[in-house]
Amino acid sequence: MRHVRARPLVVALAGASASGKSTVSSLLAERGGGRRLPEAYDRLVPRPSLRYRSQPALRALELRLLAEEARRFHEARRATRAGRRVVADTGFLDPVAYTTGLLVLGQATAATAEAVLAEAARLVARRRLGLPDLTVYLQVPPRERRRRARLDPKARPPDLQARHDRVGAVEARIFRRCLARAAPGRVRTLRADGTAAPVADRVERLLAAARPLDDPVAAAATALAELRRHPAVARALGRSPKVKKATLSPRAP
Repeated sequence: MRHVRARPLVVALAGASASGKSTVSSLLAERGGGRRLPEAYDRLVPRPSLRYRSQPALRALELRLLAEEARRFHEARRATRAGRRVVADTGFLDPVAYTTGLLVLGQATAATAEAVLAEAARLVARRRLGLPDLTVYLQVPPRERRRRARLDPKARPPDLQARHDRVGAVEARIFRRCLARAAPGRVRTLRADGTAAPVADRVERLLAAARPLDDPVAAAATALAELRRHPAVARALGRSPKVKKATLSPRAP
């Protein structure tokens, strides 16, 4: 029987700001000769402001980021078809996860969240958006992340860092669970409070045991459905939380 070689994997590194995603993803790509995909925000030219004063501004920002995620997913699949492993800094549904976190915290309206969820569903239906083969959450204690953030205040302004931590806690509680249900065995968590090299070693071991998803797009559709069914999200979508008009709301990178 003729042996068919499995295509290379797409692995996404997820986690809160200052958890080491960029450093570890760069190291993994260098080691394996793979393709590294920076997070969507870092690819936008010009970069949009991450501080918004209204719900329409937040909606426009997240939809722009979601369009870039579709481009990242397309590039990832094209690279694997060419025989290259892909290491993505954050997953392809990150704008959905972030907007959902704001929704549950009462800092995004149901209308804003519905717009982002609907666009994600449209992209999935057109097979332009899907899940990675493996998602690895880098888990770093808050104290260590705050220390790392202080070393680079320009890239991680303190006000953005504080907001991102709050939203990240919601993402970890809700979105990670939905991903795990959509792609069983494809969502893993690693302690990443040490140097980058040992963390990259552990990710490599996970990759060695992983296999490509049968249908990354179908898995993304399931993840979106699971997200809508989550009790906290369902309640927030139904209650249309009010947002203080005077609040300057930052979206962390």
